Parts: sequence; C-alpha cells; structure tokens
Amino acid sequence: GKFVCSGFNDSHMHILNYGNYLLNGKLDEHTHSIKEMCEYMRTFIQEHNFSEGSWIKGRGWNQDYFSDEKRMPTRFDLDTITTEYPMYLTRVCGHCLVTNTKALEVMGIDLETCDEDIQKGIFYDDTMEQVYHFVPSPTKDDLKKMIVEACKKLNSYGVTSSQSDDY
Repeated sequence: GKFVCSGFNDSHMHILNYGNYLLNGKLDEHTHSIKEMCEYMRTFIQEHNFSEGSWIKGRGWNQDYFSDEKRMPTRFDLDTITTEYPMYLTRVCGHCLVTNTKALEVMGIDLETCDEDIQKGIFYDDTMEQVYHFVPSPTKDDLKKMIVEACKKLNSYGVTSSQSDDY
C-alpha cells in the first residue's frame, strides 16, 4: 500500500563543483541585502574552524535582489566581514566575483595602478582567473569531503547515481 519510485540518475553532474558549493557560504539563501550577506558571512566564519591562510568563499549573491542598495558589493563591504582571511564571493551567475582587501594583498595587486573595478575588488570572467590562481588547490581529503557532501545532498533528492562531468 506504499508508493515506490526508483532512484533518479543524473547523467551530467558537476559533483566536485556542487560539493564545493555546499561547503562554502551559500549566498543564494542570504542575498536580500548587502547587510544580510555580510552578516551571514560573519556567522559562517564563526561557525567554521578556518586555519590561517584559508580562503573564505561563498557563492550566490545577486545585486538585483538587494533591498538596501542596488549595487555590486565591493572590497569595502567584504572588509566589514573579515580583514584576517582572504575572501572572495562569487555572483550567482559565476561570471563575477568580489574580493576583500586581504585577498588583493595576497595577490600582490597594486591598487594605485590597477583598473577601477579591481580597485573595488570586482573581477569579471577572464580576470577571475587572477583570483583563482592564488587560492590553494583542494587536498585529497578536501576532494573526498566535496564528493561525500554532494552525494548526501543528491541522495536526499532521490538521486541515487550520477555521471560526474568534473575534469
């Protein structure tokens, strides 16, 4: 007398990318304002035990949904979250990110000579690679954790198998 449904298979999934997202700040849930985004990230940092030199990461903000100010966040906003750790927060589309001042320092960016967007900590598309170059590569244990977290979440939705499209 019970309903039984077979498990779902996802034939094109980015499991590592999804797992990475799950382990970082989920800004799509906290993007109603710049203030809310910053408060959430401060709490996120407090709830995790980041080691010295760790990069703080989040994804999902969208300035179109901000109710306080309809603008892109800048390094000055992120500096209110932390000046201790380098940080970058990626926009929901994945084509833009913003860093704090600490990240720019780690990257060796000369704020006097770089372009106006980078002075604000804003990087688009091709320039985002400048940031990624300085972020430490995940360890084998990090990769395992990403896979496990992604699989747990997929299982919770009834996805029982997946072909990963990670390179």
